[in-house]
Amino acid sequence: MNDSVNTLLERARLSLEAGKVELARELVADVLAAEPEHAGAFELLADIAVAGGELDLALEHVERSIALDPQSCNAYQTLAFLRLQRDEYKKARAAIGVALRLHPDGAAHLAMAAEVETVLGHWSRALEFADAGLGVDPMHRECLNLRSLALQQLGRKDEAGATIKVALRGAPDDARTHWTKGVLSLHGGASKEALEHFREALRQDPNNEVARRGLLHALRSKNPVYRGLMAITFWFLRFSLRMRQVLVFGVVASWVAARYTLQHTGHGDAAKWLLRGVALTVLGSVFSIPLYDLVLMRHSLGCNALSDRERRMARTVAVLFGFGFVAMLVNVAWDSPVAKDASGLLFALGVPSIALVWMRPGWMRRSTAVLGLAALAVAVWWTVLAVNDANARAIAPLPIRQHLATVADDLHTVRMVTIVTIAMFGGLLLGLGVVLRRRAAD
Repeated sequence: MNDSVNTLLERARLSLEAGKVELARELVADVLAAEPEHAGAFELLADIAVAGGELDLALEHVERSIALDPQSCNAYQTLAFLRLQRDEYKKARAAIGVALRLHPDGAAHLAMAAEVETVLGHWSRALEFADAGLGVDPMHRECLNLRSLALQQLGRKDEAGATIKVALRGAPDDARTHWTKGVLSLHGGASKEALEHFREALRQDPNNEVARRGLLHALRSKNPVYRGLMAITFWFLRFSLRMRQVLVFGVVASWVAARYTLQHTGHGDAAKWLLRGVALTVLGSVFSIPLYDLVLMRHSLGCNALSDRERRMARTVAVLFGFGFVAMLVNVAWDSPVAKDASGLLFALGVPSIALVWMRPGWMRRSTAVLGLAALAVAVWWTVLAVNDANARAIAPLPIRQHLATVADDLHTVRMVTIVTIAMFGGLLLGLGVVLRRRAAD
């Protein structure tokens, strides 16, 4: 019985490597029918689920496999990969640590350890693991790729270039190696060369999402704003994940402190210009990418490089800009502070809208949705107050009462602007609802 089960399992493994996922699944089902507690079968089921993009199911299978056979180093490697996909970095590091304790000389395990450290931005540790893997297998493709990325981030560009050349000579048809070369080319500012390697990676593996993203980055790099953002990103990625968080917090805290200091030292105008400069920089960088994607949708390569979600985001931003532009025109025509604030809010709400499109389902996305809808509710409430009389002003907070006093001279104009504003916010709410529904369907 064991021989026949092992034969079925080997056939299933070979079928999976050949891309015959359903056949592999059927063969594993036959194995489990014969031996319901076969750890290797659950381990292979996890690999099958990964191939089908069912990561949660894969996690269940690999945990079951480990429970049945706690000495399986390959199962722990798969567990580390799945934890990494779920952004559970500490758990990923712990899982690959167990695999290395069980099999310290496994090149594949050392490559996964290097992958974990790469994601965390610990480039020196990633290099150590990659070099250890190459000590076991000098032509291990993943170790070569990860070594070249680590060397690039550590500023050793010549060694990174030499390493990736070795990898390309050993595996000229490997999609991951061409992707790595494309990334190194982007780092060096050679977007045309990067484009060629990302295209080759997609030719070798048409379903490679990472290569598609690389191709999109190479196309977007023709946009000067995006080139600047990409240069900042590459610099930012040289730090560890924790240091990146510290840097972001430090920048935000410095901006808040500078604005507070300027406001309370008689430099109110400077504080306003600081706020405008930061807002312009943030909004300009956030909006420039999806707006440029509208252009790429007409590009022969760009139309295929953009995902459905990125196309939706580009259209969403275009609609927000359209509404904001209408509000600005209304403000110019009637010189109304209501329309001025409406246009500003419409532009600002584009940021959480884009975030909602991009974010994975989870608490952060739900929090962003709540904040965006809360801002929308406050804005609608504020515009409704603008058409009411002194009774409404009496219940309004002091800042709103002061603002209403400046626009109360012409209630007819205020009412017209309010109707336009509410209509725009209603359209925005509807657009957010469509985005959320489609994103949930994805």
